[in-house]
Amino acid sequence: MLCLSALPSAYSHRQPISWGDVELSSDQRQANITHRLHYHDAIAWLRQQGELQPNLEDLRQRALIALHAAENTRLWQQDQSPVAVQVLGAESEGNYVFIYLESAEASLPITNLQTSLLMAFKSTQRNRINVTTDATRESFEFFAKTPPQRITKQ
Repeated sequence: MLCLSALPSAYSHRQPISWGDVELSSDQRQANITHRLHYHDAIAWLRQQGELQPNLEDLRQRALIALHAAENTRLWQQDQSPVAVQVLGAESEGNYVFIYLESAEASLPITNLQTSLLMAFKSTQRNRINVTTDATRESFEFFAKTPPQRITKQ
């Protein structure tokens, strides 16, 4: 009986999921973004990219996945024009990889978000994002076909 009850919890950490935090500046024109991925998902992604010996201690390989995160994290400002996202850095710690991104400063408040991080690699990938502004904190969940979500009340 104990073995049967341990199986669901052993499987649950293998579900393809990432977590993210988006902190909007007080004027909502800039965002700091942190993505947290399971280490084994990042390694599997690197293998799929042709890395024969994936190693997240390698700066170049961490940069590859960080660039993938930046390309698959999209923000739009109030007039629906896109806001550029750039990589600040990435690190691996324990069972996770942390990717740090920052948006360019938008001319209008940032109002929409979409993430498709690892979704081309795993169709069942799920990305949970917490968005924090001065006034609120909301959570969003993205799947392969989730359209951009309105993240502010502007």
